[in-house]
Amino acid sequence: MSKFTDLLGNFESEKRFLCIAEPYDLALASTVPHYFSSHGFVTEPGDTPPNTYFDGRLKEALEFKRSLFSNGKVSGRSIPGAGAIKLNNDDGVLDGLAGLAWSGRRVRVWLGGPDFTMADYGLIFDGTAQGIAYGDAEITINLRDLQYLFDREIQPLKFAGTGGGEGAADLADRRKPIALGVCRNVEPVYLGPDTGQHIFAVGDGPIVGVLRVLDRGVPLDFVAAAPTPGQWTVDCATGVVTLGGDYVGPVTADVIGKRYLSVTSSSSVTVGTGSKTFTVAAGQPLPIGAMVRVASAGAMNAVWMDGKVTGYSGTSLAIEVTEAAGSGTDDDWIISPWGTVAGIMKAIVDGYGVTNIDTAALTALNTLQPATVGHWIDQGGNGLDILDAITDGASCYYGFKRDGSFTAGRVDAPASPTASYATYQILDIDRGDVQDPAFEVVVKYRRNYAPANLKDIDGTAADGDKTFLTNEWRQTSASDAAIQTAFPLSDPIEMESIFDDADDAAAEATRLLALMGVPRGYFNVDLKVQPLALNNGDTVAIMHNRYGLDGGVNLVVLDLDEDLTDYQVRLGVWG
Repeated sequence: MSKFTDLLGNFESEKRFLCIAEPYDLALASTVPHYFSSHGFVTEPGDTPPNTYFDGRLKEALEFKRSLFSNGKVSGRSIPGAGAIKLNNDDGVLDGLAGLAWSGRRVRVWLGGPDFTMADYGLIFDGTAQGIAYGDAEITINLRDLQYLFDREIQPLKFAGTGGGEGAADLADRRKPIALGVCRNVEPVYLGPDTGQHIFAVGDGPIVGVLRVLDRGVPLDFVAAAPTPGQWTVDCATGVVTLGGDYVGPVTADVIGKRYLSVTSSSSVTVGTGSKTFTVAAGQPLPIGAMVRVASAGAMNAVWMDGKVTGYSGTSLAIEVTEAAGSGTDDDWIISPWGTVAGIMKAIVDGYGVTNIDTAALTALNTLQPATVGHWIDQGGNGLDILDAITDGASCYYGFKRDGSFTAGRVDAPASPTASYATYQILDIDRGDVQDPAFEVVVKYRRNYAPANLKDIDGTAADGDKTFLTNEWRQTSASDAAIQTAFPLSDPIEMESIFDDADDAAAEATRLLALMGVPRGYFNVDLKVQPLALNNGDTVAIMHNRYGLDGGVNLVVLDLDEDLTDYQVRLGVWG
């Protein structure tokens, strides 16, 4: 326990707030912190910051709403948090704030009590200003969480149009493609002819590998050396595929995309299928069940083994290899995942320069969902849209916590609660609308990114390839007729997933049916400030004499609506 947690648990205690806002001063070409409080406050010499006065101008300390999903659902687009704080400016002293740049600048709010030092205060918000607005006697700082960082183009790299890997002149200024995880039957970008050969881009830099290349649906032959007609090779360092001789087209490829992790091993291992053990550094994000490629550093394009992680203890990594290329014994291995949800999200977040990451949450998600996934980005896109597609396609979520750290997870049935609230603590409670239980869950998987008509496929292509290449999705389902009997208006759930493997898709259909195939409740619960230590996705126990909650029920927090002018928080909880 701490003074902060004691404060949250005491209904009657006096609450005080501190705020540090960091707008950008154009004249000084730097950010300049401004310090505000609800009461007037001076830090001690040993505090951070030391000997600093927080002007008592906080009129409304914080209004902020955070939601995992819209409308109390457990799937769909994540919702950026938004809110405001208000400052007293009836004397006009703060008029100069109008000349500062506020958009995207950091704002933090702390909660404490009358006898608190700066170190005793608890951080309840770390986000950014969206801008400021003026009233007659007050200034409103509009707030957003850090999701604004992703609300811009994900791909800064463009083809120069200077030839070779930078493409022909007609490609100048076109954004390079990005393959995240395993992407099936994508159309690579044609870069142009190259001394009797033809080159294509399947990535914007180092990739894990290419599984196959097809011309009109017929697989071409891989070679490690210079390809001749009917053959292809790949440079995994650049994501460039080279075809020998002419082709008919369309040319498509199955790609293991961006190499976001490279774990080295000097274990002496012979190339081949079956169980293989490698000594690696401890604590790498290589969850059991994840598909990985183990490639020779000296011949990454030609000597490799693909398989699933079956064990990882200390520095010993066990892999069940199912496919291999090349031969011999090597000791300079590079091990990379094909792509997991957590791994891909971490790569995207890193690309946007985010360094404050809840690594424990991503590790937990990697363990919970090690399935191989993939998402193809042809010519760039908005980062929020792409993160939404990835998380929604695996029934996951992402966002920022109170402390400003990026987090991600998956909504499951409520787990052990991190906090409990009883009738005497609850100001008000009401039950929200929820959909009927679903009687069927359909999961589409292994997306074909370039569906073709039969006329575009060579007649010699394998029948199985013809079926796959002419359909955008494979699909699997789980259903329970008894649910439809009990709920005749029940609707099925259809999910366009990012899963590559049939077993993973089937497991997700079964999981979602168990999660969404039973009656659930959504409740709005009004409390005093106790929930200010919670984050979306936490589980809480609610005990109340209404709605069958008498014995206490564990529920997942989907929404947090904070109005600290009245020291009140509304929880939206589901379970």
